[in-house]
Amino acid sequence: ATDQEGIVRVRTNPKFFRPAEVELLIGSPEKAKVELGWVPSTTFEGLVEMMVKSDMAIVSEAVNNGYAPPKPPE
Repeated sequence: ATDQEGIVRVRTNPKFFRPAEVELLIGSPEKAKVELGWVPSTTFEGLVEMMVKSDMAIVSEAVNNGYAPPKPPE
């Protein structure tokens, strides 16, 4: 990237580019557990419950404001 005077301020290296669409991307907390002693404070089931409650609250608010909830995919 260049500034207004045409001076290069940021350079990129294609060597570090990642494909725009990654076929499969899987994370693992193992490194954080081993190196940092980190442990999750929420279970997977607890996370799912939080996400569903959040989605339900968003839809409920939309309905209360006169919007129809989205139709499920066929």
